[in-house]
Amino acid sequence: MVRTQEKRNETKIKSTTEQNLGSSAFSSNVLPPLVVFGSSFDPPHFGHLGLILAAHNKFPDAKFLLLPSLPRWDKTQTLEQDLRLKLTKIFCQELNILGVETEICTDELDWGIPFQGSLHTLRSLRKQHSTDTLVLLCGEDSYSQMHLWRNARSNEVNGDQISKEFPIWVAPRNTSAVQPATNYTSSDTENWLQPGAHWLPQLHSVRPILKNMGFDCDPSLLSSSQLRMILRENGSLQGFTFDSVIKSLP
Repeated sequence: MVRTQEKRNETKIKSTTEQNLGSSAFSSNVLPPLVVFGSSFDPPHFGHLGLILAAHNKFPDAKFLLLPSLPRWDKTQTLEQDLRLKLTKIFCQELNILGVETEICTDELDWGIPFQGSLHTLRSLRKQHSTDTLVLLCGEDSYSQMHLWRNARSNEVNGDQISKEFPIWVAPRNTSAVQPATNYTSSDTENWLQPGAHWLPQLHSVRPILKNMGFDCDPSLLSSSQLRMILRENGSLQGFTFDSVIKSLP
């Protein structure tokens, strides 16, 4: 994989029109949404970047909120929470350098265990950001398991309720046969802000953008579990994430 730091430093993400990958922006009377992207970020990598670019490429005016999550009961964590948060902050800085307006929210880390569930998190964020329309961004893998999401305190399964209250932007992998990209015209992109699932272009479609930035990799082929295995075997993440993230690993 080719990684050109100098090229990345000089490159801002081009507009949707320049990239020729989908329609752009909301009408002037609709405020850009706040797109919430939750992950363990263990570690943050170009698969995460691909998801964000899939949404940013279609809606360049959207703002993004990275939400580092608590350790998942069904996943083996590799990095300690403080280190994951540090790496996510570095990842956020890189996104802003690229022209993607991004912030970090540590609410789930601050609340602690037991995890009250993504529905609780989104409802809380909706109160905090009352002037914004909240959108949940997730990959196809996460979306396919959403019906199993639960509140660990009450043991209530409430993932299906999320799609009834919030728009969900789903980025499928290139092998997906679940849903095609949602084809709204520029005049009805407000539909993307309605509750329910809305399918972005497949992840491999943003590979030309990554390559233009100096990252020659296919985000649809990356997974956190794959990179955790590399870390456990003391391998290198070169070409899988930003150099600044790699330099901050122990």
